[in-house]
Amino acid sequence: KQLYSALVDCNLINGYEIAINTNNHLLSMLEQVQLLFLRRTLGLSRRSMVAPLFTETGLMLIRTRRVILALRCLIHLLRLLPDHYAYLALQENNHLQ
Repeated sequence: KQLYSALVDCNLINGYEIAINTNNHLLSMLEQVQLLFLRRTLGLSRRSMVAPLFTETGLMLIRTRRVILALRCLIHLLRLLPDHYAYLALQENNHLQ
């Protein structure tokens, strides 16, 4: 788990809380990288089941992890003081939509 966190996870989630990627094709590419690393590390074949990989290692699917990170960032922005630039940028973004 530490090896994965140090080498792979940090690259898969880099900057995600700021720029959310909603393209399913790109997200599936990240999921493939995650699965490939876990399977190679554990010495499993390409056809091994996905769910036990995550329950046994205690890791989260990258799709779930990225949503949680984005929501944490949103909560952080909403808790800022109303005169903070990041809070104002969020409010301006809401008005544009």
